[in-house]
Amino acid sequence: MSLSLGPMPAHVRFVVHQLVTAAEQRRRDINEPANAFLITSGPSYSSYLNADGEAWDLDLGDGTIHPVPDGPRKVGLIVLAAQRCPELAQWLPRRPESAKDCHLCQKLGWLPPPFPRTLCPECFGMGWRQTPEP
Repeated sequence: MSLSLGPMPAHVRFVVHQLVTAAEQRRRDINEPANAFLITSGPSYSSYLNADGEAWDLDLGDGTIHPVPDGPRKVGLIVLAAQRCPELAQWLPRRPESAKDCHLCQKLGWLPPPFPRTLCPECFGMGWRQTPEP
């Protein structure tokens, strides 16, 4: 079983719609995508989520948009978004009984010091890892 979000629950969809509406009202940059809110941004790309639960990366170098399919990377993006809007955590997958604690981040979801606050690349911010199916 791969780490994924699945369909966005109705109550989370309502929250995301509110976030997108608020972002649209604040949007000042003509290059910023419409009908989406910013999850995170770095020197080379920005990640967004729209009201339908679709995520994508905007390449800041050439302006191309790359969809982020449901899977570990999108889970990590929602973990980041849930830091600012805790209601989004309700969309995250529940820990299966067979899951093991993430050894890299020590169940934190973030790399431990001395690293800067960085989402764990092993568990994508969940603090646990699924065991492979037999």
